[in-house]
Amino acid sequence: MSRFEEVLQQNDCFSDAELLDKIFKVFLSNHSEIKEKFQFLALYFANMSGYPSRKKLILLNEKLMDYIFYSFNASDTNVRRMGIAITLRNLCSEQSSHVMLLEKGILPVLLLPLMGSEEYDEEDMEKLPLECQYLEDTKERERLPIIRRALVQALSLLCYTKRGWEYLKEHSVYYVIRELHKWEADFDTKEATETLVGFLLVIDYSKMNHKADELVTPSVTEILKDIPDFVVS
Repeated sequence: MSRFEEVLQQNDCFSDAELLDKIFKVFLSNHSEIKEKFQFLALYFANMSGYPSRKKLILLNEKLMDYIFYSFNASDTNVRRMGIAITLRNLCSEQSSHVMLLEKGILPVLLLPLMGSEEYDEEDMEKLPLECQYLEDTKERERLPIIRRALVQALSLLCYTKRGWEYLKEHSVYYVIRELHKWEADFDTKEATETLVGFLLVIDYSKMNHKADELVTPSVTEILKDIPDFVVS
């Protein structure tokens, strides 16, 4: 174990601005060996984003936010994708940041991994974010249920503000989640899609029934022991 890894284990790095800056630089590195060796930092950020004060520091770090938004892709490692997905979910629990997240383009980031190659009515298709329109026949959904579930939960959390709820309804999210529900085989993820569909079918926002304790799963440190070996690759 390197000295850097020891420090990470022993300290809350979010309380040390200089060390936190170094962590950001390591995590954002394009060097293949560094990316592979420190991919676990994605899980570290996922865990830290569950704390309100740390979550705000992440939201204020433009470079890290850009990375989280624009690097989430199917070719990345399972650990990195999972950490980013859970971080995105936790960021969406910050209701005061919903407008900023939507303006920054979080919807296609959350939605695209949940989509297959289904076709939609022209009117519904045109309401989807541009990145989610007219996908190739070979398009596949995110393969890990825990990641799909985190993304669905993130979408549900956006429904906790009227603007977030309206935005999802305006951009055909219901139709994507309806297709996901038909396809989904994982019980917990299917249940999460039903919660989201329930939000999206509400006509009057004032009658929305939010139950946060039913939406968000335990922090990443509590679920790591249940992750199968093949995920860590």
